[in-house]
Amino acid sequence: MSEADFKFYGLGSFYCEYKDNKIDGSDWVSKRALYILMYLLQERQRRISVEEIVDIFWPESDLEDGKNKLYNTIYLLRTSLKKGGLPKDIVESLNGAYNINHKYKIWTDWEYFERKINNLMLGKEYAVQELQSLFEMYRGDYFITLKYEGWTELN
Repeated sequence: MSEADFKFYGLGSFYCEYKDNKIDGSDWVSKRALYILMYLLQERQRRISVEEIVDIFWPESDLEDGKNKLYNTIYLLRTSLKKGGLPKDIVESLNGAYNINHKYKIWTDWEYFERKINNLMLGKEYAVQELQSLFEMYRGDYFITLKYEGWTELN
């Protein structure tokens, strides 16, 4: 694995490693804050508008009510990150949109796994030990606890 500021694991149960800290969100006040972090990670190559996040996480709310809920949840997300020893600026907001801050190098098990499997399907050969470690990495379905949420489907 590469040297990364953050390592996120989403195959099976979700958790994050940052320096000597490991968080899984189990003690967070807001599960929705954790889910928004997961969504931003999944979509981290782009900025996500407030409207899109509100549509996904508060579909029953009108836009103003949804925005208030989102702002409160982002506050809880940043507070939870800080409490867990992670920099709260990993979640960045600018011009009515959110994203994962690009100043941090991010590694995810799901992208690593997908890249290796795609290479294997294209005929790349791997040593037996590398294949074994790849399959040991697979701990379960992607964001398993959210398998019935439509946004967890990878493109």
